[in-house]
Amino acid sequence: MQRLIFLVLAALAISLTGCRKKRVEPVVPEPFVEAAPRAGPGFSWQLETTAYSTPTEYYSSGFSRQYFLKGSDQYVRSVTLKVTKTGASNVIPRFHIYKEAYSCLAFSDPVAVSSGFYEPVSWRRYAWDDSWKDLNGYAWTPLLDADSAVGSVATFTLNVYPARNGCLQGAVMAAMDTPVAIPSVNNFTDGDYLEFVVDTSL
Repeated sequence: MQRLIFLVLAALAISLTGCRKKRVEPVVPEPFVEAAPRAGPGFSWQLETTAYSTPTEYYSSGFSRQYFLKGSDQYVRSVTLKVTKTGASNVIPRFHIYKEAYSCLAFSDPVAVSSGFYEPVSWRRYAWDDSWKDLNGYAWTPLLDADSAVGSVATFTLNVYPARNGCLQGAVMAAMDTPVAIPSVNNFTDGDYLEFVVDTSL
């Protein structure tokens, strides 16, 4: 009899244990990693846009961020490539600010260039997915020479907007061309890549 009671109590204990709710762990949002300037020999560079750090101006998750092209602004937004001299260099650098040629994003003519000279360029690059990418934009040579002090800054600004009706998103990239070629790898946290998305509700 005692053995029977013991077995009943043991079965009941097991049953109650199985009915307990599993502990729900809180969902911790993925921390956002801010972009830092891309570094190269003697210089660093970074892409910025209007209201760059204003949370209502973009959607972000993890390591990506998409800035809104707002209807209230006629879907136009400025983008600035900022180059800083970070060390001694006898070479005047050259940079590209560019996009995929057939993307949904269009560039205006440059609207402000602090120094140097620029020209429109188009080229083709072999991509990581074993395809060729047609690219276009501007090549810019800022006047940051051997006589420029470390910490000197030059900027290049243009506007971006949807290339045609129905376009919803696109990206701008920046790369060092000389003294060494350092292309963008399409990562916001590198500082050389900005994504844009159309939002008609704003």
